Amino acid sequence: IIANFKKVKKGEILDLSDPDQSYIYLLKKGNLKIVQVDENGNELIVDLIYQGEIFGELKNSSSTNPSEYAQVLSEKVVLCRFKAADFENLLE
Repeated sequence: IIANFKKVKKGEILDLSDPDQSYIYLLKKGNLKIVQVDENGNELIVDLIYQGEIFGELKNSSSTNPSEYAQVLSEKVVLCRFKAADFENLLE
């Protein structure tokens, strides 16, 4: 299983709804918020993620979730990132 670490700064956005960028993240340091955007462009904060928590989604072709992104709230955030397929293999 290949994981990589990524550092991001306050205000940066991670697109969680792009199927080509399907990752599972482990938040090693900092905090961020998960936001959903509906078809009218309205934004809704659906979760706050803190150090040690896992986020992201194992997508499937029938997924109809609205657009979703994570926005960094801390000055520095460190993420451990797995490709979703690799994470599924790890779980098996």
